[in-house]
Amino acid sequence: AVLPDGRVAMTLFEAARAKGLATGAVTTSALADATPAGFMAHTPARDDYDLSLEQVIASGTDVLIGGDWSLRSKARKNRRYMELVADAEKIGAEHGYTVIRDPEALATSSAPLLALFPARPESRLQPGPPLAQRALPALRLLSNRPDGFILLVESEVIDEAAHVNDVSLVMQGVRELDEAVAEVLEFSAAH
Repeated sequence: AVLPDGRVAMTLFEAARAKGLATGAVTTSALADATPAGFMAHTPARDDYDLSLEQVIASGTDVLIGGDWSLRSKARKNRRYMELVADAEKIGAEHGYTVIRDPEALATSSAPLLALFPARPESRLQPGPPLAQRALPALRLLSNRPDGFILLVESEVIDEAAHVNDVSLVMQGVRELDEAVAEVLEFSAAH
């Protein structure tokens, strides 16, 4: 949300909150990655992970569920980013968030929520639980807002796995996205 001439543009989430909507972001990537950060942060470069994460946490977004990127080489080179990840409980609490690192805690969590998950044991590209297991708790937390909500649900693993030609992981990501879409549609039909 920074224009080529350096001017700051309003993000979609800022516009939504100005109208009274709740906001949430769920990603299989890090919350500081380009797509989720584009909804919440104002940084001049996509690799400014530390600035992006700081701004995402300070954005006022009601539900934040993503990875911590603690095993990513680009992120590990950014010492300030790694410090922010390590201090997420303190920083999140300063902004009013309940901070969780355990995927099991999603079922009983409340908003405002900051969930930062490490990579899955079997895949450095995928942090935390499957996408549907993130999207449904986010929907539950946001759906009680009388003015409505906007929720970003992103399956980044498809893109990342395709970059490294990991067809098996691409297909796993597509299956997870398909399951998440089915769950979201079912939730929407009931609400």
